Amino acid sequence: MNKHDMKKILDENGIKENVIYEMQDTNIGDLLGIEETIQGWTVYYSERGKKEILEIFDNEDSACRAMLQKVSQRMLEDYGEVVDFSEYQES
Repeated sequence: MNKHDMKKILDENGIKENVIYEMQDTNIGDLLGIEETIQGWTVYYSERGKKEILEIFDNEDSACRAMLQKVSQRMLEDYGEVVDFSEYQES
């Protein structure tokens, strides 16, 4: 899975970009994000322009799958909505 695939899955499930997550570092709010860095693929939470790295992965696929899990957790915690991405988790 790559970022394009992940975005398509999120869009298909009604998860709004720049409301719950960002695909590019926008600094517009409290959002989950994913990016490739020197350290590897990072999944982060951005709050008031400050990034907190949540996890670092060796590859884009693992980072995207983790990002789906983080989005699912946030949807449940913040909005009480269950969004099941378990079919996309590594076995």
